[in-house]
Amino acid sequence: MPIGRGPDPTPRPMSSPRPTPVPLPVTASRGVPTGDAWLLHRGPITQLGNLATVAARYSLIVVEADPELKRITPAQITALKANGKNRVLGWLSLGVAEASRPVWQRSAAVVERAGIGPRAGRAGETWINSDDGSITSIIVKQLAKAIAETGVDGFMLGDVELAEHLADAADGPCQASCRQSLLDLIGILRTSYPDALLVAYGATGDALRFGTAADQQPIPAMLDGVVGEAVYAPAYDELAELELKSWRDMKLTLNGRPLFLGTADAVADCDAGVVGAAATRARQAGFTPSLGTALDAARKPCAGE
Repeated sequence: MPIGRGPDPTPRPMSSPRPTPVPLPVTASRGVPTGDAWLLHRGPITQLGNLATVAARYSLIVVEADPELKRITPAQITALKANGKNRVLGWLSLGVAEASRPVWQRSAAVVERAGIGPRAGRAGETWINSDDGSITSIIVKQLAKAIAETGVDGFMLGDVELAEHLADAADGPCQASCRQSLLDLIGILRTSYPDALLVAYGATGDALRFGTAADQQPIPAMLDGVVGEAVYAPAYDELAELELKSWRDMKLTLNGRPLFLGTADAVADCDAGVVGAAATRARQAGFTPSLGTALDAARKPCAGE
């Protein structure tokens, strides 16, 4: 007797197709000007001496522009722009809350709720999960807004390497929703500040290179640049270099300018030989170097890069 095949299985519900993203418009102000080196300085701007000399040396300058910290004035930012020749960015951390920053002091309860652990080796810094809507609101509507109003051209997005952390990471464990929320935050910033330069600092891997925001926009389309940290100094990091080369090989451009690819290296006491060697290696690979004494807010720039 033939064996029947039985009733047809209940069909699986069809998932809704993911929307096709409409390409983001690239406004005329986007794109980082080409330069021989770039500057990262988060201390008081007076530490740099003559601003005209600084402006003549660097076409991309990153400063600590949070007005509550009083480390630079709008007039000094204007001076560094050199009549539009240079671009000045304000440091904006997306992955860390710094206890020294007044906006986070006022939001201690939010940091306690959304914190995912202290940052190893950085006293007063807490990794934060922007899946908590209050974190996103503080960063976009308070901190970024205050920085933008100083007249900077955009933001250096600090501590975005949190998007590369896994759930079992010893330092800053980040679940999938935590990682995606940081990418979504980049998308919100791009929508909120369409004319601003956005340069991602510290995350050069596939999380950003292949990531998308909540509206399915690819993260690379939202960025004007990517910076690799500690690529050539204090020690050579082959993987970090290969990751930056992968970005380079994408050949992305904005308004005729290539996507900015930078390195931020640390050299103890600004040893001239190490500084020169690291800068040379960066340029030979197609990257723009920045050399300083440290990789944190205590960094002092090295001359001769």
